[in-house]
Amino acid sequence: TQAGESFAVFLDMRRCPCGWDFRGVPCAHAVAAISLAGFNGIDFVSEYVTVSRLRKYIRQRKSRKVDVTVPEDSNLPKVGPPNTSRRPGRPNKKRTRTEDIGIPSK
Repeated sequence: TQAGESFAVFLDMRRCPCGWDFRGVPCAHAVAAISLAGFNGIDFVSEYVTVSRLRKYIRQRKSRKVDVTVPEDSNLPKVGPPNTSRRPGRPNKKRTRTEDIGIPSK
């Protein structure tokens, strides 16, 4: 936005002409309009993005038990972690020499 440009924010519809539909979190213009109107900003934030909702979601996820048993007679191959061993010595430098890209050296 340009300096001095103004936006007519519609707090009742939770819309801003900048294109932001603040049903979750208000845009900067909406925050300014909310504070100028004297409202509490928390009332315009969706309950789905609050800390209490996050804590409730985490409690629900922890309480779920997932059964991941594989039948004994399955023909699935055994899968282990990938081989991530490092090679001995100092790692190679990843640089492009100037002669390789066509720039003559000094």
